[in-house]
Amino acid sequence: MDDEFNVNLRDNLNTNEDPFGNGNPDQLGQVPKNQQIADPNVHIWIRQRGRKHVTTLSNLSEERVPPGLEEMCKTLKKKFACIGKVKPDKESGGKIVEFSGDQRENIRKFLVEKKIVELKDLNIHGF
Repeated sequence: MDDEFNVNLRDNLNTNEDPFGNGNPDQLGQVPKNQQIADPNVHIWIRQRGRKHVTTLSNLSEERVPPGLEEMCKTLKKKFACIGKVKPDKESGGKIVEFSGDQRENIRKFLVEKKIVELKDLNIHGF
């Protein structure tokens, strides 16, 4: 019995399969997207492209914005006099909203005033 157990154990150790994965060798040790814990915070990022700045609003779900992200983007574009666009997020599979220029403070004020996001659930990144 012990010899049979040792043989099975040895065979299991010699495989390239991840014991915690879903059998996909390309994703060894990675948690599948449907099992990942969602980040409840909304993130406002700024990045510089040459001399220009781009402000990105991410992790904001459609459920938090009753009229939808497209309508919110349209309203903010008029209010801040900037260019804005809703794009698919490659990492999370959701959507992100991009604005031209440094709009971090304007977006923060808008989201808190309209009670879309509480201040404690808002992370501002950049400079």
